[in-house]
Amino acid sequence: KFGIRYLYNEKILRRLVITTASIGVCYSMGMATVVLFIIKELELPKQLFGVILTIQGIGAIAGAFVAPRLSKKFGRSRVMTFGITSSSVVLLLQGFSPNIYIFVALATLGGFAVSQWNILLMATYQTIIPNELYGRIHGTRRTLVWGTMPIGSLVGGVLAGFSLRLPMYVGGVIATVIAFFSITFFLNIEKNYKSEESA
Repeated sequence: KFGIRYLYNEKILRRLVITTASIGVCYSMGMATVVLFIIKELELPKQLFGVILTIQGIGAIAGAFVAPRLSKKFGRSRVMTFGITSSSVVLLLQGFSPNIYIFVALATLGGFAVSQWNILLMATYQTIIPNELYGRIHGTRRTLVWGTMPIGSLVGGVLAGFSLRLPMYVGGVIATVIAFFSITFFLNIEKNYKSEESA
């Protein structure tokens, strides 16, 4: 109750959580039936599915590795904006993959980008949430973000009944629109929060 009230009163933090949760729902929607898409639509042999996940994982690890360096060089807000925007576009493009090779390349790029967003997002939360309140506020945030993601999975499963590409189309379009409309907000999030604090 305290966490929800705090998030509601902190407009920048509130928008960040709502935006993250909304895009997370879209990601869950797009990836809900991706295993069926890869095996049935792209005709990947089932025994190679783990290899595909490993390649994507390497991309995500690489993104996590370079995130602090890129943040230091280009600024945290810029790298975060790149991460969430490009990974949203990648989600959409994956639905158009003509073969497994293009899909893996896109998925690896998406993993690289979104891991930068995730790491720098946590650093941002640690910056803007008071230390003595961090556990309660962060717990509330995780409940809201992760608690809504199954809704996306459910919708993705329904859409997949019409086409295995459709969840990525719909989830990708919505995520991309949200991300692009939030670019200015993401680029200025730290500056705006500091201005609000000083005011």
